[in-house]
Amino acid sequence: MKEATCLICGSAEHEHLATFDNDPYLRRLSNRTDYSVTYVVCRRCGFVFTNPMLDGAELDEMYSEKYRPAAPDEKFIKNNLEFMRERYKWIIKKIGENTGSKRILDIGCSAGTLLKTFKDNSWDAHGIEPSETFARYGSTQFGLPVKTGFYSKDSYPGEEFDIVACLQVLEHVPDPETMLSAMRGNLSSDGYLVIGVPTLFRPLRPIHPQTLASPHLYIFSSNTLRLLLQRTGFDIVAIDHSFKGLIALARKAKPSGIDFSEGDTCAELIAAYKAFTDPASQYNRNMDLLKANNQDLVPLCEKTPLSSGDICAVHESPEGDTEKEYWNLLIRRGARTFPLFRENPHLAACRAADKVVSESAAGKFGKDGIIIMFGLEMGHLPLEVVKRLHKGNVLLICERDENIFQRAMLYNDLGPLLSDKRVKILVGEHMPFDEYISRFSKNYLLTGKINLIKNMPSYNLYPDFYKALAERIPDRLKVIKVNRSTIVGLGLKMMENTLDDMHLTMQMPGVANLRNLFRDVPAVIVSAGPSLEKNFHLLQEVKGKGVVIGADTVLRLLVPNGIVPDFTITADPQETTYRKFKGIPMDPASFLVCHPINYPDIIRTFAGRRFVMGSNNTICRWLSEYYKDKGQIDYRSQSVAHMAFNLAMLIGANPIIFIGQDLCYYDAKKKHAGNLSKGSPWEGKENKSFIEDKDIFGNEVKTTTLFQSFGVLLNEGVKSSKRLCINATEGGLGIEGTVVMPFSDAIRKYCSGEPVDVYNRIISVYKTDEIKDVQGLLRKLDAAAEELKEINNNSRKILKNVEKVKRVIEKGEAGSKRYIELSDALQKGTEKMKGKEHILNLFTEYAYDLELYMSKQDIQEIDTIEDLNNRFEKQVARALVYYNGLLKVGVPFEKGLRTLSARVKKLEELKELFLPLKNDTRSDTLSKGGAQLLLKLAKDYKELFLFEQAEELFKKVLEQDPKNRDALFHLGEIFYTVHHPREALHFLRQADADKATHKKLKKLISACNRKMEFWDQKIADARIEKCERSLPEQLVYEGEFYYHLGQRKLAEAKWKEAIDLDPLSLTPYLDLVKLYEEDQEWDTCIEIFEQALNSLGENPVLYRELALFSGKCGEVERAFEFFEAATALDEGMLVGAGDFFVTLGIFNKALLFYEKAASSGIDHPELTSKMAFCYAKHVSEQMAGNP
Repeated sequence: MKEATCLICGSAEHEHLATFDNDPYLRRLSNRTDYSVTYVVCRRCGFVFTNPMLDGAELDEMYSEKYRPAAPDEKFIKNNLEFMRERYKWIIKKIGENTGSKRILDIGCSAGTLLKTFKDNSWDAHGIEPSETFARYGSTQFGLPVKTGFYSKDSYPGEEFDIVACLQVLEHVPDPETMLSAMRGNLSSDGYLVIGVPTLFRPLRPIHPQTLASPHLYIFSSNTLRLLLQRTGFDIVAIDHSFKGLIALARKAKPSGIDFSEGDTCAELIAAYKAFTDPASQYNRNMDLLKANNQDLVPLCEKTPLSSGDICAVHESPEGDTEKEYWNLLIRRGARTFPLFRENPHLAACRAADKVVSESAAGKFGKDGIIIMFGLEMGHLPLEVVKRLHKGNVLLICERDENIFQRAMLYNDLGPLLSDKRVKILVGEHMPFDEYISRFSKNYLLTGKINLIKNMPSYNLYPDFYKALAERIPDRLKVIKVNRSTIVGLGLKMMENTLDDMHLTMQMPGVANLRNLFRDVPAVIVSAGPSLEKNFHLLQEVKGKGVVIGADTVLRLLVPNGIVPDFTITADPQETTYRKFKGIPMDPASFLVCHPINYPDIIRTFAGRRFVMGSNNTICRWLSEYYKDKGQIDYRSQSVAHMAFNLAMLIGANPIIFIGQDLCYYDAKKKHAGNLSKGSPWEGKENKSFIEDKDIFGNEVKTTTLFQSFGVLLNEGVKSSKRLCINATEGGLGIEGTVVMPFSDAIRKYCSGEPVDVYNRIISVYKTDEIKDVQGLLRKLDAAAEELKEINNNSRKILKNVEKVKRVIEKGEAGSKRYIELSDALQKGTEKMKGKEHILNLFTEYAYDLELYMSKQDIQEIDTIEDLNNRFEKQVARALVYYNGLLKVGVPFEKGLRTLSARVKKLEELKELFLPLKNDTRSDTLSKGGAQLLLKLAKDYKELFLFEQAEELFKKVLEQDPKNRDALFHLGEIFYTVHHPREALHFLRQADADKATHKKLKKLISACNRKMEFWDQKIADARIEKCERSLPEQLVYEGEFYYHLGQRKLAEAKWKEAIDLDPLSLTPYLDLVKLYEEDQEWDTCIEIFEQALNSLGENPVLYRELALFSGKCGEVERAFEFFEAATALDEGMLVGAGDFFVTLGIFNKALLFYEKAASSGIDHPELTSKMAFCYAKHVSEQMAGNP
């Protein structure tokens, strides 16, 4: 062992950090009796190293075969390969794919797992490893050129590599600078050095047990590693932390002197080490609370390194007064260093909190409001504010800097914050701010306010970040308001529908079956915005090349025009949406993706097959154990367009193309493409809540809060998708994160690959599900229904007594015997509700207005009112609201549970009867009553809306008895119900063969005829004349689109391509001239005109445009010549030519064209007056001496 000085600054002054008495590596050395290893911290730069340190002889012995005596086992190789694959991804993400030379050298390559990963990705991989057993493994098992030995400048003389890697090696080397110098010599001029070293505070565990061990001579931080690399001629370009410590990417630079103050602070590092390793320290007490109440911050806290070149902690003791002591932070910004606090932060926090309280007393916060604090600093202001909160308040603290949060955890008692359920702390640049605004939405909805506090010490460090957070709040509030309106207005209907649909939901295949079914296949999401009319006809070109996902509202436009989406998404609980489906004869080969809350007839009457998405609503969660997981696509969604996008993500589609996604109106009277609002509830109603906005071209449009909320969620989804998303709407407000292009351009670029058999791919995963544990499900449903019956009956009794109490109070008989009897009865009724929370919680989601009412702090504090009579009166008023609200939801909930139970029982009975008969159609079976049994089974399935099974059974009956009127009638009714009246008539007319059938059959036949007439009319109404364009015409259109979008280079390219394909079309030439003219590229304009003249020859429009261009350029005579050429070919241009010269004030030339027009017999109402005006001007000029 030898005495050591600091590797970074050379100082011999240090402080003791830790001593470990029984180092396992030192036990391997001969002639050792002291097995302790000691780490110290340099006082000058904060570098950590062993002292005393192993000498050369000891290191040689340690790294002999004793260090790694055996070859690596399978587990070691497997784990290291997994780790190195992630390491490879990190490196390539930082440096980019190398298209040229691809050579890598790994120093201390171990078994070669990193090299194997690079080799598998076409790199020329080389390595050197001192352990012969490990080097041999890499050579023999992976086929790698691995040298055995220690690396030096002589290991690869004259060779250069694009990457030199040195992972977990530098800390073992007594002279790292010499090794780094050698690596610099082997690195190409534009290559990358990859360094991995242990660090004291690393992710996943504050201090890894193998970090402080004798082979690790040096322990680096990001600061000290940077200083060492600077001195040896490298600049760090990227640095990160993993469970193995630090990893850094560096490039060649000039060796430079270093500023030791940019290292670590010795005192802080030792204090932090003690805090991390002492279970009773302030840090670990904070961590225990963090783990209990803020689990999501634990990984961040554990991975945030203490070492930061921008921040260090210092202990302040003003005037030696121990009562005023506090920890401050020194912040470095470039060359400037300043303290986080400029005065005692506790005293400043008390003043600021008192100000907040005074504003709160004025009604700013209210008892239920949200307070958002921008900045945590060391926790002083939040700790004072939380003392002053009401029970109903919530405090959301946002701290941008992970290092500040880490210091607060180390040096301050954050217990009152971390243990308070009203407080949530968010940390980091990518904090889930929007998510927590939504989580606290109840508090916002109770008060209508969000209150912001700027915690200035932190806020001033990142003002732009906090300002951006504040600017996001209004968008999030739009989403919250829309969600609230939806759940309050439709919650009860959602509950009823969920229970009504549940027996079908449980059996339908889920969208989870579709996961990655169309990986890297393009998908087109079709919404019903006004712009859809421009390009929906192009969907025919996508069929078989991509997946078409249509919103439910587009069917009435697409289907009559011969386009059926591959998937139709629906999720509306209202009957009004069913009107959009009603009467549409959907292709049986199409697929519906529905939601458990859907209006039941939407699901029941769809003629194709159905997938169902999972839902996180209360009922679905409650019953989820009884059916297979369906897979969710209703997250971050308020519309079927959002769910369609989530479905496209689920199936693996890429790119994802939007059309019809306007999110605005161009005409307030025409809200949807193809007049899709016709027949809807809003038809004819004036919308007075329009908001002015601008579309992608800058045109004024009208939108609504609802559409703006849709846009917020769509923007978030696209930006987080990591997919190529294309907005091909060709109008509308736009979607952030998308590439904007015309639909035709998107189809040519992304939908021209190999054909895709969409239907057969989908049908291959279409498998109906079985209900699990039917008896357990029935017990659960029946028990819940009985409890609800008790709750509902008790609620009715309580309400009766409430009304009686009100009358007693109104009579002034409070305190009377009757009053006391009724009070006791109310108390007993309330007591009966205890223990029912598990049932009540099932439907609070569907009575959100009631939940908001009961959440108000004023309502919750009623029971603490001291005045008995006042308290009772308020309790009576509360009971009236609460129990009426319970009955509003509880009664239909009970009914729905009983209906669902009856249906599940019936399904189980049918299953037992159906299976033996399913494949048995022998005549002897049917002759013994089998046909009647099949008929009964079929009717029962039909009553359960399981039309596919019912149709199969009815047809089995007809195989044996083709004239069975019952079977024919019910088949006809099924096809009528699923909107296929022509198929229905096929069966109904057979049932009506003797013309003597009952009225119900006659009525159904008439209904079928009306439905066919209705659909024929729909086809006529919805048919839109296709805008057929040739490819050159389409390119011209696309060029104009890009031009108006401001993408001039794309416009130019499109118009040039159009000319190449059709040089005889004048339009693209003129468009190019317009483009170059705006850029004042006059010579290029002339070149385009010359190209047009060569291609088109004599063309009056071209000559006219040349004349106009010449006039703008001041070439009057040339303009006159071109107008003469144009009018010689088309006399209709004579008057226009004259008008042009009038604008130039050249009246004699104008008069020449007017006279020619007159002599040619051109009929123009103002021609005579134009000639007279020019003649007078010309005469006047002559008299003035201007010929």
